[in-house]
Amino acid sequence: MEPFTAAMTFATTVSLLSDFVASRKRGQAPTVEDFQQWLREANRTDVLDSIARSHASTVSLKAVFNERADEILSRLHGLDTQLARIAASFGPLGLLAIDLRPDARISEGSVEILLAMERAGASIAIEVQDFRGMTLVFDAQSINFTPSDPRFYEDDVAVLVETGMVRESLNRSGRRVLQITRQGAQLARAKLHASGSPQTPREDGQ
Repeated sequence: MEPFTAAMTFATTVSLLSDFVASRKRGQAPTVEDFQQWLREANRTDVLDSIARSHASTVSLKAVFNERADEILSRLHGLDTQLARIAASFGPLGLLAIDLRPDARISEGSVEILLAMERAGASIAIEVQDFRGMTLVFDAQSINFTPSDPRFYEDDVAVLVETGMVRESLNRSGRRVLQITRQGAQLARAKLHASGSPQTPREDGQ
């Protein structure tokens, strides 16, 4: 299956799952069979066929439906938000995502952090606060990175953590450590590829 087709199929399935679960009567537990019948009645044979071709999809749906309806809807809403936020950083597709979901924008500062880590080949960044402001010290190439708009740095990091682009922890010194995830690195690579020629990240003080 082409990557674009696969992505659209998944996004469509998420949307249809939300509609299906929301349509169930209170206390009526959803099942895979009910979902498949609902898809037939909605004339969504494309999604139905995709599920039927994969036994793993059926098993995954059974696991989803084992949760309470409100938990399913909460997870699907969160997933929909993440998909929209990721899409929001890509050109015309991003404009469409923002039009449909105004809350989905990933800030330029958030993307800036991911790009800097990817360019440096860094897996972690350690926060260092001094009189000059916040600096990220990477674990690769001894490169330091200073956010271009420090006022919204905390917001930018919060978005990255919420969308699973980075994980946060504290080191022995009590400093926050940001670890880029595979998802975050893939988004950064896609952005760098789309921009043509990646640049070396700005060093501290430049």
